[in-house]
Amino acid sequence: MALLSVEHLTRHFPLGRSLGAALRRLPRGWIKPVEDVSFGIGEGEILGIVGESGCGKSTTCNLLAKLDEPTGGTIHFDGADVTTLSPAELKRYRTHVQMIFQDPFDSLNPRLRAFDLVAEAPRALGLWDEAEIARRVPEMLALVGLPPERYAQRYPHQMSGGERQRVGIASALIAEPRLVIADEPVSMLDVSIRAGVMDLLRELSKRMNFSCLYVSHDLSILTHLCDRVMVMYLGQLVEIATSHDLVNDPRHPYTRALVAAVPVPDPAHRRPAVEIKGELAKPVNPPPGCRFAPRCNLAMPACSTTPAMLTVGDGHTVACHAVAATAGATAR
Repeated sequence: MALLSVEHLTRHFPLGRSLGAALRRLPRGWIKPVEDVSFGIGEGEILGIVGESGCGKSTTCNLLAKLDEPTGGTIHFDGADVTTLSPAELKRYRTHVQMIFQDPFDSLNPRLRAFDLVAEAPRALGLWDEAEIARRVPEMLALVGLPPERYAQRYPHQMSGGERQRVGIASALIAEPRLVIADEPVSMLDVSIRAGVMDLLRELSKRMNFSCLYVSHDLSILTHLCDRVMVMYLGQLVEIATSHDLVNDPRHPYTRALVAAVPVPDPAHRRPAVEIKGELAKPVNPPPGCRFAPRCNLAMPACSTTPAMLTVGDGHTVACHAVAATAGATAR
């Protein structure tokens, strides 16, 4: 059984209306950043999410972390439905599910030292007494590569971006969660230190045996770090596969364009043409059907209806009418 199971997850945000629109009884507009998304995360697995800005990656993370409530669908954690939790159950859920945010400077309280930043979660959740916190926090700082004798009493502004992000990682892991949601944790860091932070996350995932949902714009990062990768476009899930299969055998036209856009460190390499057109649409009142169809060179009349997720290989699923028209694809 999967540690986390998401079925038909949906989130819609209503748009405000002007007085004139209200008097004319014009229909309210809706932003639909997440639409009918289903996936699972296994024990100890690192699952990546990739897609353009505005595709719903961060909204999905906020829903899973219970920072926002879904419009529809279910979220099951370890077999229990977490969409309707009591305050006591929510407290236990936050112990098991922690989040690493994108910007370590904005996500850390500038008035607290590193020791108190890492101790904040166990204190708020009432996990241990102060003596146990005083023992565990220095151990966690050392585990993420920050010697406590040097960093425990530093404020965020006294640390570099990479050091602040390591404090954020320690803050998320101190409660010993079973699932860590990492929302683009290296996007604000210099390229030279990104690899170190990614390797740290992968090493800690194995050592502490937690699962991870890792969000990034960079497909090359995800294929290096993740066991599986799922691709989102404008709120819809379009493909899920192992990192190897996604790079070597992408099926959805959008995934193929993402793979083709990954830089290759070879001056003799000739990049294939990117077979998409136009710009990313806004998730405001999107038309029914496949949302990638207006940019797709394989679009067909059937694309006016939403494609189902189809199994095209071992653990490889894709939502595309063009793929469904080929032999060997079966509905999931």
